[in-house]
Order: sequence, then C-alpha cells, then structure tokens
Amino acid sequence: MIDFSLSATPKEDPVRDAGVADFEPRVLHASMKTPVLVDFWAPWCGPCRQLLPLMEKLVRAQTGRLLLVKVNIDENPELAQALHVQSVPTVMAFWQGRPVDGFMGAQPESELVRFMDRLLALVPTANPPVEDEDPLALAKEAMQEGDAATASALYSRILASQPDHLPAMAGLAKCHVAIGEVAKARAILDRVPEARRNEECVISAMAALEISEQVKGLPGVSELAALVESRPDDLAARYDLALALLVTNSRESAAGQLLEILRRNRNWENGKARAELLKFLDAWGFDDPLSVDVRRKLSSFLFS
Repeated sequence: MIDFSLSATPKEDPVRDAGVADFEPRVLHASMKTPVLVDFWAPWCGPCRQLLPLMEKLVRAQTGRLLLVKVNIDENPELAQALHVQSVPTVMAFWQGRPVDGFMGAQPESELVRFMDRLLALVPTANPPVEDEDPLALAKEAMQEGDAATASALYSRILASQPDHLPAMAGLAKCHVAIGEVAKARAILDRVPEARRNEECVISAMAALEISEQVKGLPGVSELAALVESRPDDLAARYDLALALLVTNSRESAAGQLLEILRRNRNWENGKARAELLKFLDAWGFDDPLSVDVRRKLSSFLFS
C-alpha cells in the first residue's frame, strides 16, 4: 500500500530535502496526489543559489498545489546518475510517479511561473486550492508580516490570469518598493488608468513609493537611533529615524517615533510629523490592524 503521509497540505511546508533513502516516498509516492518539482543542486553551484530561493518562494505561493524537493547531488550522486542529471541546477517535474517536464540552468522568475503553470495545466484536478484560500488576502497578510517575497509571488499569481487586477497591481508595486526595486514599482503604477488612480489600493502604493523616495541618502537606523538617544529633543533626527525604521519594515517603531514628535511638539515644522504619519497610514491601507491602532493614538493626540 502506498503511503501518502508525506503529501503536502496547506498547513505543511511544501519545500523539503530528500536523499536516496526517502526519494521514493517524498517524490514518487507524493507525486501521485500532488505535482512535485525536484531541484538537483550543489553547494558550490552559483546558479543554484540564484534559482533555489525563487523556486521556494513560488512553490510556497501555490499554497499546497505543488511540492518542491531539493536533492544535493554531492550527497546523493546515485540519484543524479540514475536520473541522468548532467549539470546543476536541473529541475524535474514529477506527476503520478514519473517525470513529465524539466529544465536545466537558472531561470528568471517569469519563466519559472510559466513552467509551473504548464505543470498545473497538465493536472488540473491535482490538489486544487481550498475555496477559502483567497490569494489576495494571503498576499496582504504576508506583507503585514514583512514577507514581501511570498506576497510578490501571490500577487504575480493573480496577475497571471487577471493582468488588470488593480489590487494585485498595487500590491505587487508595494512589494517592489519593500525590496528596493523602485523603478519596477513605478512602472507598474504608471500602467494604472488615470480614472482609477484615486482608488485606495493605488493611493496606498503611491504613498509607499513616495516614502521610499524620501529615505534616499539617510543614515542607517543604528546611527539615527544613537543620535536620538543622545539628543531626544532633536525632532528632525527623530523624524529621519521614523523613515529609516519604516524602510526596514519596523512599522510600529516608525509610527511610534512620529507619535513621539507629536507628543513633544504637535505643530513641529507646520505639522510635518502628522502629515508623514497620515502618509504611513495611506501606505499601509485603511484596514491594516496597525493603521487602526495608530489612527486611534493619533486621534487621542489631536483631540486631547
């Protein structure tokens, strides 16, 4: 009897390692229910180090529809020989116990997405996503947790089938901002029709892009934090610290610095701290739990 206990569920990590001893259950048996991608790699292989993180990100974004098994050929030369792996990285796709597709060499993310889509198209009934797993909600949750890579993969998955999906476009732009790819973020937002630029998701992405432009040339967080600690009344340094903290996704600390400016001097620089805090809230979105909390604190400052 075939043991399917290693098949993925949405609660399991779909990325795992395998060797000679467990290749059969983790790949051949598991692929009877769920398509399995096998990445043959080696620690000394530069292209492998480029490919693996992308593969892991995209497979995790599929929320259980795909598995990724990593095989170190230095530790498992028998497997590489048996499957005629001639160079690394080599990726093989298995479905129902046999290889059905594959490629060699590092690939750009767009090609990996197409490769995975082709595999899923071959097995349309294989482990379909649970109905209540909304990729847009999962992407927003990932961004709130600081995981821009997973969020990016989820937004890209939506846009692959719905290229004009505005919340996904805006979300992907925010992902690019988060990882420092400002030009890519701007290119996405430039595609938004003029008539839809006042929608909340677009305003949020534009605010994130604007904030990212403000932090260019600022000192690092540790330098600014030391400056604020030694000169707590230096509100300009505290303002810069808030921006630097936001770039590192320390959102709550960033908002806290701006609220502290308001506590010390509500009208500093003609309300500059309040205006920036409102920009933060725009960037995070109205329903973000931290936005709700910061908005409440801001109101207590302004109306006390």
